[in-house]
Amino acid sequence: MGLYSEAIVEDIHYSLGSSPANSVVADEDSNMEESQDSLDSASSRSSAATVLLADFSFTRHLDITVVFDMDYTLVGDLQALSDRDNLERNLQWPVWPSNSSRGLTSEQIACYLRRGMLRPGFADLVRVLLSRGVQIMVYTHSEERWASRVLKAVESVIGVNFISFLFSRRDCRDHHPHFAARKSLRHVINHTSPDIRLDRMIMFDDDQNALGGDEKQQLVVVPAYQYWEKCPYDEILTKEFVSAAPPAVARCFYQSLCAWGIAPPSFGATTRTEAMAAQDLRWAEAQQRKESMRLSMNPVELRDNLMQRMASVFDGYSVESSPKSRRPSVFSRCGSAPSVLQLDGSDFSVARSSPSCIKDLIMSLKAVAAGKEPMQFNQPMASPFEAFIPSAV
Repeated sequence: MGLYSEAIVEDIHYSLGSSPANSVVADEDSNMEESQDSLDSASSRSSAATVLLADFSFTRHLDITVVFDMDYTLVGDLQALSDRDNLERNLQWPVWPSNSSRGLTSEQIACYLRRGMLRPGFADLVRVLLSRGVQIMVYTHSEERWASRVLKAVESVIGVNFISFLFSRRDCRDHHPHFAARKSLRHVINHTSPDIRLDRMIMFDDDQNALGGDEKQQLVVVPAYQYWEKCPYDEILTKEFVSAAPPAVARCFYQSLCAWGIAPPSFGATTRTEAMAAQDLRWAEAQQRKESMRLSMNPVELRDNLMQRMASVFDGYSVESSPKSRRPSVFSRCGSAPSVLQLDGSDFSVARSSPSCIKDLIMSLKAVAAGKEPMQFNQPMASPFEAFIPSAV
């Protein structure tokens, strides 16, 4: 490997997949403008303000928090994009074209999302969740600054800022070895609000081992969404550009491409033997087969309707008007005590689902994720008229 060991090559590689062997270093780029515009880890976003009050019915309010994984859950396979971003941002290029961004911008990522990288129906699910007052978070094993740009692009494509908190790789077991699994919902609670209850949380992740212990019952494992596209790394990093860089940087660039399987084994070598040429040929044939297979699966992935089905479950999940006296209030369908909303100086009871109801909802979502029919929620939804009867006359 020359001057740079394999460990160093791995050290600059974003790992968006599930392999803990690949470590991530902090993004050294000093583009503070984009950093300020990006999602802040564990910092609040103005998602509630984006919901039109005219579309919000208090009888439909669900007092729950939904946490989404990012890669292969709400977006497809971003590895090619992250590889290019990593090469441009984390190698020490002494000069950079003034008319080009260093690394992929959220606008560039959004183009991929619109073509299919965003899971079909996710926008519909987000709108249903927001209409029901659900708090939405993202918990990813990706590096924070990369995830921030991806999620900023997701919000741009959907047209609403819906993510209230972002938890990234530094919030995973990589940095917290005491976690029972890769991620921890209690960690989320500890870094957001103590008012959030574990039994009112639902997490969607393609990794069945994302949560451990008693948290695992809050996990809905979804099939991985594997839409994939090429993302040429050499639009800016051409042979001429790389050859003008310091030799150490150029060597690390070549070694990274070979180690990640992006370029043939002898890429960047000053001399090539017949054996190396044969090895490169085998690599090219295998790479072509791999890319053809990935691209052939895209039409199948684009027919994915999981998120639409999840949206239907949330939309159909009902709470019940359950008057306990002559002065009716809106209770959950399982009879838990109502929460109270102050509205124009009067007390109004707001529907709230009990933990047992949340278990029913999670079971239904798990059934849908497994390709089965969801549970039927037979209890009637409280009418808007009933919802606005004052609890005290």
